Amino acid sequence: MNLSIIVFGLLQHTPLSKMKKIIPLSIFILAALVLKAQEFDDRLFVKFSESELIEMQTNQIEEFKYINACLDHGFYLANFKGKSNPAEVIGEIIVDDLSKINFFELGVTPVENRYLYYKIKGHDKLLVVRSVEHIKGNSKSK
Repeated sequence: MNLSIIVFGLLQHTPLSKMKKIIPLSIFILAALVLKAQEFDDRLFVKFSESELIEMQTNQIEEFKYINACLDHGFYLANFKGKSNPAEVIGEIIVDDLSKINFFELGVTPVENRYLYYKIKGHDKLLVVRSVEHIKGNSKSK
């Protein structure tokens, strides 16, 4: 249906005619919003199925916010050279493309009250996994 026809139809002056056109349009807009709400960041599908994400979005809202915060706030990259305490590095991790890191492909789990440091194999970089509290702090702002 052409948008100009809908707009023109809504501009008619009879109240009954308006109601007949506004109700279907409202239903259409509501349906579009519901479908939009169920779109998920593709990076989540590495670990979760669509049904798991829908369940979490509906019944475990804080967990859903947390896993979304992990995508962009769960880690950062730092220079390895000049690291004052290499003993903090707990392992080495392979990352194919430093510009396209998916948190859920890393196989790391954030811990309470502690950042985790991994040397990135083949690079002078560290992957720093933020603490659960830090990530949750970022999930509350969303």
